Amino acid sequence: MSFIVSSIYSIFSLHTPVAREPSPLSVANNGLDSADLDFLARNTGEEDGESSLLAENEKTLLAECKSSLEEYYKRERFLGLRIDWYQKMIDQRKDILRMHTNSADDVENNLFDFSDIQQTKLDEDELCLQSVIELRKDIIAQMELLRRRIDDIESKMEDIGYKRKECQDMLIAAADQNNRLP
Repeated sequence: MSFIVSSIYSIFSLHTPVAREPSPLSVANNGLDSADLDFLARNTGEEDGESSLLAENEKTLLAECKSSLEEYYKRERFLGLRIDWYQKMIDQRKDILRMHTNSADDVENNLFDFSDIQQTKLDEDELCLQSVIELRKDIIAQMELLRRRIDDIESKMEDIGYKRKECQDMLIAAADQNNRLP
């Protein structure tokens, strides 16, 4: 059994790509002449108008998303405060209804009918409040997903900037190496 595992391991180790950075010399010999390398090295740091506009639009869109998310946070907090306030009102109405129901003065049928009507209304109000609470939970979940997406986009934008810088450095090194070759 260990022979099979070691054989599989050796097969996979033979076929796994080795992550290594290309040397400037190998880049220079991949069909780019010194003029091309010099041009790329000089112009890599400068973004053309279209890509600059695209980057600016992405930043603007990301800023708008963050602003919208902050607005949703404010609305969700307001909704939470309102839910708490309505819950307190319902609890007060329950206490009042219990007090009237337990009272010895409520012997007449009219008052019992009034209590039944109030209990029905109270039950309906509790159901409505519960649906608002569930809606708030859904909003919170969606806001968290949006926050995570924004964080992911920001991370990817930073990674792209880092990779762009690496490419620029590599091209500059390749152009320098190519200029040193006879």
